[in-house]
Amino acid sequence: MRRLALLSLSLLATAPAFAAPDWVVYQRGSLTTLAVDHNSVRTEKNNLLRFEHEERYSQQQRDPQLKISFHTRRMLVIGDCLQRRYAFASIDLFDQAGKSVYHSLFPLQDFQWKFQPAPDGSMGAGMLDVVCKLAPAQP
Repeated sequence: MRRLALLSLSLLATAPAFAAPDWVVYQRGSLTTLAVDHNSVRTEKNNLLRFEHEERYSQQQRDPQLKISFHTRRMLVIGDCLQRRYAFASIDLFDQAGKSVYHSLFPLQDFQWKFQPAPDGSMGAGMLDVVCKLAPAQP
């Protein structure tokens, strides 16, 4: 029993620490708040960024494709700072209390990403402006 307890403690000590979300709000309105999780920003291959994006709504929304009502939409986003474009890799929906009402089972693989342009003044441009500044420095 003692060996099992020591093994459990050693595994806990070597387990990776995951940082709690650090939401950086880049747009706040009476109906919607948009934020990026600073702690989720990672540089991927080809200098693409992977990060969590969140849209919080004051009124209930409905996803027409999924036919699910929600108050918060959280997405895994792939961003391209050089070409000013982004793609959604997964989506999670939450109710007003923060309870999950829909969760993507797996993120889309890179060949399935559908990049969208982020023209100046758009929500995508605002999102990329913030996340590109938060990105870890390249070696």
